[in-house]
Amino acid sequence: MAIIAFRSALKTKNKLIKHGSQFIGLSGIVMLFINIMFVIDELITPGIGGSFSIFYYLAWIFVILSELFVYLDFILPKWLRKHWK
Repeated sequence: MAIIAFRSALKTKNKLIKHGSQFIGLSGIVMLFINIMFVIDELITPGIGGSFSIFYYLAWIFVILSELFVYLDFILPKWLRKHWK
């Protein structure tokens, strides 16, 4: 998903579509990092109930970041449209 989004961003000349495609690509990469962080957390603290490593919290930060990128691309607020034009 991320590779296709970045390739389409390179091909288009429309700034809105270009930046939107880049945000889709970034959200895909960040979603990959979410899974990596949860796996690392589970490897560090296997089966320990109630104990989380820093990677658990990093994963949730990546969740928020990913949702922000998806929101900025699909909803495209007016202030962002003005900024990109």
